[in-house]
Amino acid sequence: AVDSTAGERERLSLESILYTATPKASLVICKWLFVSGVALLSTTLTGLTFWLLGVLPPVQELIGRSANITLGTLAIAILIFLPLFPLVGGIQLLIGSFCKSVKEAQAYTSLLALVAMPLGFPSFFDKADILTKVPVFGQALACRKVLRGEVLDLSSLMMVECVTIVLAALVLTAIIHRFGKEEMVRGVS
Repeated sequence: AVDSTAGERERLSLESILYTATPKASLVICKWLFVSGVALLSTTLTGLTFWLLGVLPPVQELIGRSANITLGTLAIAILIFLPLFPLVGGIQLLIGSFCKSVKEAQAYTSLLALVAMPLGFPSFFDKADILTKVPVFGQALACRKVLRGEVLDLSSLMMVECVTIVLAALVLTAIIHRFGKEEMVRGVS
């Protein structure tokens, strides 16, 4: 994600892309959809790998139990996390749009990940139901319930999914606005 903003600026190719007849919104939406699609693909492949390893007898012997995750459970988990892909991809594109180099953008996205990681810890505790309507937390708690075979609170899940989609739309709007500014070409924040 950061390479398609900060990387293009660093390689001096962003200027020529921004001066084409392509509308800025179309350019941003294509970048955003690509980043979201790559996140979906990598998450799906990772999930399939864990599922495959979990059903192999040697792995079951190694961990001392058989995996109870079905392909259906995996599909539900991916659907639960689906709105997060555009939100996270959009945040990365937005960060990259403010940076002059890929290294700078990677530093900021790594810092953001380090700050955000501990925020997910409450989802491991049973008394974290208050967080069901907060993006990332709500999805993590819903996924935990699916993996445990528990009943989902669909109203809370729909609420957090809608909030996540609205946040993703706001981030996308901010990126489109940012790409419309002359400072995107010059590389000045």
